[in-house]
Amino acid sequence: MSNRRNKILQDAREGKSLKAIGRGAAGAFGAATLGSLGLAAGVASGDPSKAFQNAAIGAAGGFKLASGMGSSIAEKIDLDGMADAYGRGAMGSENYDRREANKYAAEYARNSDIVRQVMENFDISSWQEAEKKAQELANYYGVEEGYYDVKEWKYLEKMKEQMIKKHNISPEGNTARKYAVAAKKTYEHFYDAKKSKSEIEKAMVDTMGIRNSKQLRMMSDSMFDYARIVN
Repeated sequence: MSNRRNKILQDAREGKSLKAIGRGAAGAFGAATLGSLGLAAGVASGDPSKAFQNAAIGAAGGFKLASGMGSSIAEKIDLDGMADAYGRGAMGSENYDRREANKYAAEYARNSDIVRQVMENFDISSWQEAEKKAQELANYYGVEEGYYDVKEWKYLEKMKEQMIKKHNISPEGNTARKYAVAAKKTYEHFYDAKKSKSEIEKAMVDTMGIRNSKQLRMMSDSMFDYARIVN
């Protein structure tokens, strides 16, 4: 993506029309970048009323930048940010954010340092297997929960096994992982090594309004299980 963007910017600096630039900028990203140049040109020209008109024309590849304007815009405008705005507009913020999160998780899981950490923390000898595991964990713990630290993945996976064995949570899908994350969050909010179990449970009841004793016991037990895992 960056190579395409750089080519577009270079052509803009050289004063080419957006129609000419557009021949080498196929696809949604190219249209977004061309539209960004058109929008920027409207702002830079001192006539903001034409900014969005220029953006539409630019995206269609029919706008020619004024002399010297291409270089100025290419240097000053945040085209990545504007391309993001176009993406959100085209796909909707939720779908766009999901796509970007999935892309980030895929890149993160292929990072050699991350793969090595997964091999070490999960006792995996095969690079291919470790990369596959990293992708699996990044897809759930990263994309769904925002956790990208491999140590946290290790703790959460151990907690997942506890939820399956101790609390009979289904091993299918990510159900046990959801419970593991809940245990981690409960631990982060309520655990205090200086307080007794009854004191912590009282704080949980007072804060969360839990009245179901079975639910309280499960939350409390899983929180202390997680504490034993990380400490």
